[in-house]
Amino acid sequence: MTELTFDCQSCGACCANFRVDFDESELESNGGKTPDSMGEPIGHGLYRMRGTDHHNPRCSALQGQLGVKVHCAIYEFRPTPCQSFSINSDGCLKARQRKGLGQLSL
Repeated sequence: MTELTFDCQSCGACCANFRVDFDESELESNGGKTPDSMGEPIGHGLYRMRGTDHHNPRCSALQGQLGVKVHCAIYEFRPTPCQSFSINSDGCLKARQRKGLGQLSL
């Protein structure tokens, strides 16, 4: 069985498809690593990554052009949902499809 391979740094679809909610404890001001400026309060101790609450979400930490070359400006400090997003997961494949990035290469 052949595995699908691809480079996340030439994709970025996941960062431009989903709302990213995280606990307030992940903010720098609360002892976490995620910069306070990247979170917007949504209530009950939850924050949302700036830019992901739009009709066409795109995390404000995402730099570059989707499908060409991208990177996360806060990669080392991104919240848990971003860290736990799986390459080649259903969500990954759906995000690529929604952004018109097609199938992954073999």
